[in-house]
Amino acid sequence: ATAPLVTALAPYAALSASTDFREKALKVVQYAARLIAYTLRSRASSSSTASSSSAASVAAATRLVSMAKTISTSRRLLKLVRWVKYGTALHPLASEPEPFIRRLMTAGVFLYFYSTHFSQMSEPILPISHLSIIAAELALSLMVDLFEDAGTLHRLGIVRALPQRFELWTNRFDFLLAILDLGISAVAHAGS
Repeated sequence: ATAPLVTALAPYAALSASTDFREKALKVVQYAARLIAYTLRSRASSSSTASSSSAASVAAATRLVSMAKTISTSRRLLKLVRWVKYGTALHPLASEPEPFIRRLMTAGVFLYFYSTHFSQMSEPILPISHLSIIAAELALSLMVDLFEDAGTLHRLGIVRALPQRFELWTNRFDFLLAILDLGISAVAHAGS
């Protein structure tokens, strides 16, 4: 029988997986808006005369920056509670009293994460023997998702106080995750 928590979290895990494309598309639009705003402001500041076109460029750039901030919040909302997908895989571990079975289940969770995380690829990029790398990626992914959720709730005013350097550490862990992903890709490229 499936545990009630796993059953309850399954629809949210599917929803989380389906929002990835929308979040990435919004990211492209957000950074395009920032790039266009930067270009408009650069042109306006390099112009030697204070013309109406310069003022229009600055106004358009201001609107684009505002739009980029709104899109950033939207992206954060799309990613909110993304960590739930890990809970569906990890829940059975907590209820298993036998240590040997729990270890087997832990290996199974990593295999589950490995297979679902890399399911879009025709071939796995790391052999199963690299479970420690997969475990590190799972742990970092979970931590970054939780930290980003806390930051989103803070930006929305739901969580009032976060440590002063919270966002800095969130970005550092996200950067570390990106480095790990690059390493995984490098290993995959070297192996092919």
